[in-house]
Amino acid sequence: MLAVRRVAAGWSQKDVVAFRGVHRVTAATWVARSRTPGDRA
Repeated sequence: MLAVRRVAAGWSQKDVVAFRGVHRVTAATWVARSRTPGDRA
């Protein structure tokens, strides 16, 4: 997912939210899920 890759590349979540046009909670959820092992990510 692009938003997660951007955060992993050093972008702030605030910048990703502005870039993708999503809610900050949505972006935070995506990032948290990507950091949790398992099939949810």
